[in-house]
Amino acid sequence: MEINHFLAWAIAIATVAGIGMTAMVWAYVGSGSTTILFTEAVTLSSEVPEDRAGSKAKEEFNRGTEAFARGNFRQARDRFTQSLEYLDDIPEAYHNRGLAWANLRKDDDAAINLARAGELYARRDKPAAIAQIKAQLEAIKARR
Repeated sequence: MEINHFLAWAIAIATVAGIGMTAMVWAYVGSGSTTILFTEAVTLSSEVPEDRAGSKAKEEFNRGTEAFARGNFRQARDRFTQSLEYLDDIPEAYHNRGLAWANLRKDDDAAINLARAGELYARRDKPAAIAQIKAQLEAIKARR
């Protein structure tokens, strides 16, 4: 009889633990880890060299914007990162990677990328893009 009680308790505890772990994994990996704060990625407006690195950077950037449009922010973030590995001075890639990080609720990473995009936009004298970044940083701050 005692073994039956022990097994019943063991099953109950394992079930509760399993539900808890499932909820944690879902929150981290599943849709519970995203908040769609930004619905559109910015388009590539900076000059990108027509060499091999530039072509690869554009290709990855375009894949990133496609993933962003589908709501796959992890893939978008990774594609923008790939783009920056080919050319590290594309402000729109930092901008979009920041937006993807924000949608993944990684606000510190989002702010770092948006700030870097702002620096690059300032070098290119793009005040409208800088104003857009300021508004997006405010939106992230307001969400907290």
